[in-house]
Amino acid sequence: MDVNDGTSPDQAVDPSPTITINHQDFLAAAAPNSAPQTLETLKTNKAIIEAVNNLFLETYESYTGRARMTGLGDAKRLIIHFHTAEARDLCVGSIHSEFLDLQFHLYDPKQLRSDKDLHAIQVTDIPFFITKPQLQSYFKKFGNLLSLHLYS
Repeated sequence: MDVNDGTSPDQAVDPSPTITINHQDFLAAAAPNSAPQTLETLKTNKAIIEAVNNLFLETYESYTGRARMTGLGDAKRLIIHFHTAEARDLCVGSIHSEFLDLQFHLYDPKQLRSDKDLHAIQVTDIPFFITKPQLQSYFKKFGNLLSLHLYS
């Protein structure tokens, strides 16, 4: 039997469709330490996350209900997740009545990683007798060190 589509008559075509799920995550972030009114009423990270989840689940249909805190001190960020860019952009452009001083901004962790890589240096051929505190004290004269890793 001559078949024009390149399959032999003995091969069966699989009738089940292939389903592809394209999951996109759109992120926004806020700095809770720069929101003294919010911190006055919501004292813990857990309380802030619960309040944001409660308000945003009612406000934005596309909000996932996932919020988390990252970092410490001035670098602390509240990261929230949306299914659509439109809902995230609406959240970023809005002032929320329950969090008047908590302002959300676009958040892209890939961009942050590339910025971190631009400020990183790699030093090789360091003698084995040099310790981590010695390296820290030497490089502090060039500026603040965010992290120092030694590998041998």
